[in-house]
Amino acid sequence: MEQTESSVKLPDTKAVLAFLVENFPSCFSQQGEAKPLKIGIFQELAERLDGDERVSKTQLRVALRHYTNAWRYLKAVKAGAKRVDLDGAETAEVTESEAEHAKTSLHESMRKAGVDPDKKPYKKPADKGSRKPNQGARVKPKVKAPRLDINALKVGDDVRVVGGQKPLPGTVVAVDKDSVQVQLVTGMVMHVKGEHLIAAKGE
Repeated sequence: MEQTESSVKLPDTKAVLAFLVENFPSCFSQQGEAKPLKIGIFQELAERLDGDERVSKTQLRVALRHYTNAWRYLKAVKAGAKRVDLDGAETAEVTESEAEHAKTSLHESMRKAGVDPDKKPYKKPADKGSRKPNQGARVKPKVKAPRLDINALKVGDDVRVVGGQKPLPGTVVAVDKDSVQVQLVTGMVMHVKGEHLIAAKGE
């Protein structure tokens, strides 16, 4: 006699878990935060699925063990959290000792997998629109001093030349039509346009 599709035995634990999630979505889940299960949920499952040829009690027991040993589930078993039955109705709360047992089981499982349970997961800092400069790049200082009017300059005036990382102090030695000659403190004389000159004070 051929088996109908509805009576074909589920092949593995993964299939059984998918079956439970599909039939009892208020109790079981595969993503997001899990819900602590009611104490005695296996008996409730066995009674609800009695006569269903797709899944055996042995398969249910293995699938439940797999589900409740998963890290996602163990993290959800916290003191005070409400346990749920197959229909999602809340039952008893998780006790302190139950929560501690779940935490211990979680840490042991994580250590076996080579994961440090005490290490906090890395969180990328939120970018609130503040752009950080490229690493290694120097940030040019903000020049607060006002630009100078080249027509108002005269020989002997103290100025600062903007061009490098820091404005260089110097003295005007000559004024041309569209630039001035400035002798820097280093002794070097250079032609400088007005947009590159700022007042000597205000650094």
